Amino acid sequence: MNKKISVSPNVHFGKPCVRGTRITVQNVLELVSDGISFEKIAGDYYPELGIADIQACVRLPARTELPASGGEVTLHIRMPNNTLY
Repeated sequence: MNKKISVSPNVHFGKPCVRGTRITVQNVLELVSDGISFEKIAGDYYPELGIADIQACVRLPARTELPASGGEVTLHIRMPNNTLY
């Protein structure tokens, strides 16, 4: 995966998590997609995360998990600086 994200079949059924935590990438991405700043996520929601951890979640390829139908997942995230990824 990468230095900040890990996958273990024993943690959240193998969903990607921030390394050393049980915080799923999906949970972080949901907050980011709701327009919550990285600073607020790290300060108010997950104080154990740093900005680099959140950035790693955003950079994780969107095709990590596919729906049961076998289709592709497209993830669009609007960053706090209004850049669309």
